[in-house]
Amino acid sequence: MSEAAKLLSVAVCTYNRADLLLHCLEGLARQSLPARQWQLLLVDNNCSDGTAALVERYRPRLPQLRLILEPRQGLSQARNAALEACTTPFLAYLDDDAIPPITWVEQLNAYLADAPAEVAVVGGPVQPILEAPLPAWLPAWVAGYLTIIDLGPTPRLSASESMFAGANVTFRCEALRQVGGFCPQLGRQGANLMSNEEIYLWQLLRRRGWLCAWRPEIPVRHHVGAERVRYRWFMRRMRAEGRSATVMARLLGEPEGPPAGVYALAVLLAGLRQLLSPRLAAALLRRRFSPALVSDHARFHQKLGKLSALLQR
Repeated sequence: MSEAAKLLSVAVCTYNRADLLLHCLEGLARQSLPARQWQLLLVDNNCSDGTAALVERYRPRLPQLRLILEPRQGLSQARNAALEACTTPFLAYLDDDAIPPITWVEQLNAYLADAPAEVAVVGGPVQPILEAPLPAWLPAWVAGYLTIIDLGPTPRLSASESMFAGANVTFRCEALRQVGGFCPQLGRQGANLMSNEEIYLWQLLRRRGWLCAWRPEIPVRHHVGAERVRYRWFMRRMRAEGRSATVMARLLGEPEGPPAGVYALAVLLAGLRQLLSPRLAAALLRRRFSPALVSDHARFHQKLGKLSALLQR
């Protein structure tokens, strides 16, 4: 099958996670769809670990692999490098710590062959591989922040709902290029936990009339590190969420909120209320956090993140 006849490319963007990338590449090497029928783009975003050697080890089993070096740090930059290199109509992004089942590419390719012309985004389930059990204090609503996605067994289309996560998402390249690709101001950059690049993209796409598809037959399993279910990491993630949401609102031309000085006073009062709350006193007496208390703390840390973005305006 010629390059022009291929429907799908798969992009894996990676930064110093060779130990996890190993399992991702192993999953891709076992795909049921023959290698000649799809393309694999691996974007090395300044790796200094054993990634290069690992890629060379897998080349015989992944003859369709093309290595791309992207020196500009950041997940959005790496994803845009894959988009620039892509020669197929559709581009699937798979996290370097995600593992696709053997039929993942085949099932995705089959759907794309007959996908409605209005579909710009295709999302599928993301099932967790937990390195540590979820703690009792973790609120149920945080599943999305751990990239756990399950919208049920029924395929559907939406013009408003974002039904995907970056660990397992496919874009129509025409639509993605139409809106300029991923925004470098959003998304992970090394240890920085900035996010919302996918939400921002979806807002741009839906404004142009594109649809999102949910396809339950294309799940992946996704590694959730032990640090991600620790209180400290979760609050860092909430601060980054507050920053990200504020930057995204700015980019979309939406109201960011009150002036930084006014908002700083509101955050200070919220912090004092939290310190004096009965929930905190009870938790300290029991030496155990509750989901309700952690939810309060999460909202406060989001406000801190928003304040930091307002101060940088």
